[in-house]
Amino acid sequence: MVFSRLKARQLSEYLALVHDFKNDRKEIYSKIAQQIERVDEYKSKNISIDAIQLERKFFTTQSSH
Repeated sequence: MVFSRLKARQLSEYLALVHDFKNDRKEIYSKIAQQIERVDEYKSKNISIDAIQLERKFFTTQSSH
């Protein structure tokens, strides 16, 4: 299952497994609220040297295919 594989890669904070929107709504909204609260943290990470180098590598790889 995709959810399990992503969770195994420590991406669970970005995931929400939805079986039934009504029943899973509370968890979905909680995950969204957590992401909103961390926007500044993500912004600072996205301007780091590692993020810039990763983006360059991605575009280089993408353009070579």
